[in-house]
Amino acid sequence: MGRNVLCSSRRIGCGFAMLAILVWIANAPEVTAQARTLQQYESFRAAFKSTPFKPMFVTWETATSDTVLEGPALQFVTSRLPNSPPAFLNGPFEPMAAFPLQDKLDAYLIRGRSELNDFNVSLAIVRNDGQLMNIELVAGRKGDEGFYEEQFGWIQDLNGDGVPDLLTGKQFAKPSKDYSYAEYDDRPLQQKAWDGNRFVTSNFPITAQLKTLIKEDVGSFRLEQFHRWDSDPRSRDAAIQSYELWIKMYPGHSQMATVKYKLQQLRNPSR
Repeated sequence: MGRNVLCSSRRIGCGFAMLAILVWIANAPEVTAQARTLQQYESFRAAFKSTPFKPMFVTWETATSDTVLEGPALQFVTSRLPNSPPAFLNGPFEPMAAFPLQDKLDAYLIRGRSELNDFNVSLAIVRNDGQLMNIELVAGRKGDEGFYEEQFGWIQDLNGDGVPDLLTGKQFAKPSKDYSYAEYDDRPLQQKAWDGNRFVTSNFPITAQLKTLIKEDVGSFRLEQFHRWDSDPRSRDAAIQSYELWIKMYPGHSQMATVKYKLQQLRNPSR
C-alpha cells in the first residue's frame, strides 16, 4: 500500500510539474513581449532629454534635436502609432522634449511628417512600464498650393490641478485675391484636460490673460516667418500688405512699434 501511495504521489507531482511547464509555455510569449516593450521603451526614453515641466508654445517649426529615432526606439513608436490616432504620415521621427506628467506617467513631444512633407507634433503619454496611454496632435500643418490648415498648441496647467493641460488653436491660411500674400482665418480654440487616463474635452475658462498670450505667441511666430523674406525687394508689396494685415490681427502686441517702423521703411525705402 505504501508503494501505491508513493507512486500516486509521484504521478501527482509529475502532473503539477507538467502543468507548471504548460503554464510557463503559455505565458512565455507574453513575458517576451513585455520584455521587448520595456527594452524598446528604455531606448525611446533615452533619446529624449527630460526636464521639469514648464509651459510650452508649440508649432510645427518648433526646434528639435539633431537626432532621429532609430532601432528599438523607432520600433517603440511605429508599433504603437498606427492604432493610436492622430498618427504621423511617415518618418523620420524626431524627439523634441520630455517631461513628467503625473505619477508613473511621462510626456513626450515627437515631430514627424504630415501630408505633403509638412510636419505634425504629437504629445505621447507613456506609463513607466512602456504602455502608451494617449497621444494627441499638438501642432501641425497640412495643405497645398497656398491653402493650409495650421494648428498651434499650448501645454500649460490651465485649470489649476497641477497637471499640464492642452490648448490648441487653428488658422486657415489662404492666398489673397491677387495671390500676392497670405490671409489667415482663426478657428475656435479647443481645450483638453488630463483625466488620469487620457486627455478629454474640457471647458476651463479662456481668461483675458490667456487670450493675450495666444495673440502674442502666434503674432510673434508670424513675424518670424515674415523676416525670412521681407527684405527681398521683389517681395516688397507682399511684405507691406502682410504687415498691414498683421497690425489688424494682433492689436496690442508687444512688437507693434517695431512692426510699424518696419512698415514705414517698406513704404518709403529711400528714407
